[in-house]
Amino acid sequence: MLTKRVRYTFNRGGYYYFTRRVPTDLQQHYLCPRIVQGLNTKCSSTAKTRALVAAAKLDEYWSHLRMTDPKLMGQHMLRSAPTVKIDSNASAAISSISLTEALQTYLTIKGKHFMRLQRERVSTL
Repeated sequence: MLTKRVRYTFNRGGYYYFTRRVPTDLQQHYLCPRIVQGLNTKCSSTAKTRALVAAAKLDEYWSHLRMTDPKLMGQHMLRSAPTVKIDSNASAAISSISLTEALQTYLTIKGKHFMRLQRERVSTL
């Protein structure tokens, strides 16, 4: 009876192994062009589950490696943005709002009775 082959696995000596080729754009991060890892099982359904989990983890890690690569795909097509000089005193003025002013702004946005309603909800718990 033929069994359906589980993706990214092979069987050697009754045990299943996970194997995956490293993409060419990421091979500089690896010593070998192929990843091989034992799945520690003889059961094909368990091997399938473990192989899918390992493949998903590798895909996520490879996506992360590609995102952090300084050579951004399509970088040559980006427009150079004009540099904007920010006044150092402006950031200090923005962050110097007092707590009472912030509370008043918050209450005008949320409504006058918002804090009273919140206290009533908490006291009923």
